Amino acid sequence: QLPSEPHAPFSYLGLITDFNGVDVHQYSDRTVLSCESYIDRVLRSHGWSTPGRDDLERAHAEKPQSPLPIDAVHTMFAVDGFPEGTAEHTQLATRFGFNYRTLLGELLYAYVTCRPDIGYAVIALSKFAAAPAECHFAFLKKITKYLRSTRTWGIHFRRHQPDTTLPSCPFHAVTADPSLPTFPAPESGISLTGFIDAAHANDLRKRRSTTGY
Repeated sequence: QLPSEPHAPFSYLGLITDFNGVDVHQYSDRTVLSCESYIDRVLRSHGWSTPGRDDLERAHAEKPQSPLPIDAVHTMFAVDGFPEGTAEHTQLATRFGFNYRTLLGELLYAYVTCRPDIGYAVIALSKFAAAPAECHFAFLKKITKYLRSTRTWGIHFRRHQPDTTLPSCPFHAVTADPSLPTFPAPESGISLTGFIDAAHANDLRKRRSTTGY
């Protein structure tokens, strides 16, 4: 508000619920960012809204399944795809029902906003955007199915002090895997702490590393 303005040039419209494709859920003990609505729009645009067998398997699994199979790295680097503009590339895109770069871009947006769990898979498949093969198309679609069954997942920012004017959080805490190292505790409840990892030299052709999260 400038000194010459009698009133502030904006008004309070209540708690934010969404911003630029990101859903904002505010609860008494945390704020949750997810892209459930964005994922639903992507699924509808490709005609993949109906849950399939993969969704049922993930719903009954003891642990969440990964976006890609364990042997995906060796598979994706073992084949050469067809460059964009070739008849073979067009046939693949027609058979799978989507443009590779288009779906890759849609998944990248989900990754950089609030779905870091698909980061490694999306970045790895982006290396083949210029000449994807059949397995790359299949892996990209598999990531989308993974998002379909985990659409409510997101990033949780815990409040330093609970706000009793907001509703309670309906999410249940995930049970830690005792076989994995203990996650480093933040220095304080209000400090922003990030951790990143990378698969070292997993590019089987150029021996480059791939960023994780």
